[in-house]
Amino acid sequence: LLFRMFCNKNNGGGVGRQNAKQMSMNRFKEIDADLGSRFDDLYEEEEEESSNNAASRYMKRGQARPPPKNQGSYEQKKNIQMVKGAPGKALNDFVSRVRVTNGGNFEPRFILKTLVGQVENLKPIMPRITEQGDFEFFVRDNGTAQAVRMCSRRIKTAASGERLKFVVNNVVAPWARLRPEERNAIMEVVSNRAAVQNRALDLSGFAHHQVFTSRDLMMSMTKNHVFLAVVELIESKYSDIIALSLKNNRIIYLDMASMLPYFAKNLKVLDLSDNQVESISELEKLKGLRLATLFLERNPIQEQYSKASDYLSAILIIITYV
Repeated sequence: LLFRMFCNKNNGGGVGRQNAKQMSMNRFKEIDADLGSRFDDLYEEEEEESSNNAASRYMKRGQARPPPKNQGSYEQKKNIQMVKGAPGKALNDFVSRVRVTNGGNFEPRFILKTLVGQVENLKPIMPRITEQGDFEFFVRDNGTAQAVRMCSRRIKTAASGERLKFVVNNVVAPWARLRPEERNAIMEVVSNRAAVQNRALDLSGFAHHQVFTSRDLMMSMTKNHVFLAVVELIESKYSDIIALSLKNNRIIYLDMASMLPYFAKNLKVLDLSDNQVESISELEKLKGLRLATLFLERNPIQEQYSKASDYLSAILIIITYV
């Protein structure tokens, strides 16, 4: 019995598979000899094909494997990877991206200010000039995105009379999605730091708050999704604040802070001291805030000015811009 099992196994199939076929073959032979003969032929062809496939695999083992089909373009694979985020879980939202072709040739503030007059409740996220010279921003609401699309070629620039073209696409958001425990922790910290009666919000040293450290949460304001969550929380619950402190948050770039003119329209005092802002071009992203006071002490940008008068002049241009 053991010898037969060994032979069956080495003839290309498992014990159960070989015995079942042999039993069926014998039964067919009892019923009809011709039918049994045809079964023999089929069985021999199958075994020969299986043997050939095995030999083919053996012969080709040293050759390079052919590339898999239908992998898609690099951009498609990149978008899929962005959606996946952590293992097997989608950590990114889908949003609408609005792109103004050659928008870098115009003042971004002019584009947004004009759109705000045409589109109700416009909340542009991460407005910026791309490397290709286009101006783009993101919106969460699909209805708002469609309203912006309707404005395409209907807005003309004052200088050249050129009509602005708005291209709207659904894309993967360039920021991660917060987990529920992260969002709840941010809401708790912001609530604890809000001085409602004074219409002020102190978010200095945000990531070092005990709520985050005790739960081992890395909620740095240098992360886009954290900054965005804070700004959207301000808009929904503390939109009437007049003073905001972002002191000591290691902030270098102000892309997310450029949303403040649309999410905190009453803001008059902004504290960015003890951060890492290096360029005046970053401060230009704050244009439209109508600030009365801007604190920038102990930022690298101060080192670019040898005269205090030049530094103050540059800052005044930013905070007095409408």
